[in-house]
Formats: sequence, structure tokens, C-alpha cells
Amino acid sequence: MKKTFAVCPCQNCGKQIEFDRSELGFAKTRTIECPHCQQETAIFDPKDTSESVIPAPPEPEEKPGTAFLTFACFVMFAIGLGTTITGFQGYYAAGEDPAWRTMYVVQYSSGFVLIALGLILSALVRLIRKE
Repeated sequence: MKKTFAVCPCQNCGKQIEFDRSELGFAKTRTIECPHCQQETAIFDPKDTSESVIPAPPEPEEKPGTAFLTFACFVMFAIGLGTTITGFQGYYAAGEDPAWRTMYVVQYSSGFVLIALGLILSALVRLIRKE
């Protein structure tokens, strides 16, 4: 008997799984362990497009705390931007007074630090969500 192979995606990792169509028998789907992620997934014949065959992909889970971290990133970025703008305005309004100019340099520098921390934290939140 000639083997005919089919390919379908894993429902967990999305990588392609190649299998012999005869492994399905009369069933339209079969549950196996994915060779890539070692999670259980359903294989099916992609040529059979009836709705009962193709299982729906699992809903992505929202990691706890990521909504709060996203909001914290936004707040940190906004405060940093406001601090930087007011620091620049104060620096130029201070004129030649070195004490005031130094204070405003510290202010707008701390604003840049807050902006950088907000951007770094937002990148980390994206990584947490993708895991």
C-alpha cells in the first residue's frame, strides 16, 4: 500500500506536522503529541475542509499583570515626556543663573530616564505576552 503524506499545523506551536493519511483511518481527526513542542494536538487531513474536521485553535491566554504593566509603561512614558518638556522650558527660561540651569538639566535628564525605562518596560511586557 502506497503511503500518502499530509501536513497540518500544530495547534499549540504552529509548526507543521507531517503524517501518513492512513493513520487517520475512518476518523477525521486524531490526537497526537507534537514532535516540536511535545503538547497534545489534533491532526487532520487538510484536503477535507468540512467544518467538523478542522478544530479551532486554542484561545491565547492573557498573562496576569500585563495590562497593569502596559498602563505603567504609558504612565512612565507620559510623566517622562512632561518632565523633559518642562525641564527644557525651565532651562531656557533660567537665563544665565547656573544654579537654576543645573536644576533644570537634572529635571530633563530624569525625564529622559523615565522615557527610556517606559520603553524598556514595554518591550519586556511584549516578551511576557508572547511566552
